[in-house]
Amino acid sequence: MSRSARLCLSVVLASTFALVVAASAFAATPRWVTHVKTYPGGISAGVRAQVSTSVARAQARYAESRLFAPVPGFLGQPLDNVQMNSDSNPPLPQDETWVDYSRANPLVAVAAANDYISGGVMVMRTSDGGRTWKSTRVNPAFNGTGDYCTGGDPTVAYSLRDHAFYLGQLCFFRALPVSEVQLYKSTDNGATWTPGFESSLVVSNFDYSASTVNPALFYDQEKLAIDNTPRSPHYGRLYVTYVKFHIKPSGFSDYCPVQVAYTDNVPTARPDLAVWQHT
Repeated sequence: MSRSARLCLSVVLASTFALVVAASAFAATPRWVTHVKTYPGGISAGVRAQVSTSVARAQARYAESRLFAPVPGFLGQPLDNVQMNSDSNPPLPQDETWVDYSRANPLVAVAAANDYISGGVMVMRTSDGGRTWKSTRVNPAFNGTGDYCTGGDPTVAYSLRDHAFYLGQLCFFRALPVSEVQLYKSTDNGATWTPGFESSLVVSNFDYSASTVNPALFYDQEKLAIDNTPRSPHYGRLYVTYVKFHIKPSGFSDYCPVQVAYTDNVPTARPDLAVWQHT
């Protein structure tokens, strides 16, 4: 066997071993699922809905469906209400909406909501002060296995320093105990976003260096804020708060402190290189 062939074989075997090690860490049912099925409250409604059998059936049934339905004009309704989103087809929920506007141009705004078809978020954008909106989707991905995960719980904020919108969402699975908070960036007013596999990792219960997961931790209810005061010593700093659920094997959560992560730089070309501090 040639040297190049041996090298290729070594790479393939190493990659296969890493996936096997990662898969072995995910043997048990996620504790957050046990918590949702056993205890009320705590974990957010958007996450809880993903355990619903009706949601799972609908997502499986309509996985190959056309995702957007035509949206009729809504201008001229009482109070001049305007529909921001593009309806999913089938019409599964889009909820827990978050919105922020550009400090450089107040006619520009970006909103995001849970999207039960894709499992990620529906992102809506306007450049004319809310008269018209366009929609797109941002789907999270887990780099430990190369799979797309369920996200939602969106949070959006605009950075005056960076002239960019930032979007935070979760990454979790019904059958795997992985739990992450991820951050995405858009420098074109919400038209395009960081690809799922290049998102900035705010926090995770998965140790990428050891391919191990801490099944007792589940991260939820993240919120994003940005220091947009030019005279501030931390001008442009991004802050993400989130709830850190500690869950016992029974599903009972014995503590759930609010945590804060922050960073001063999210590189546009490689958001995954951002370094986060935690407290």
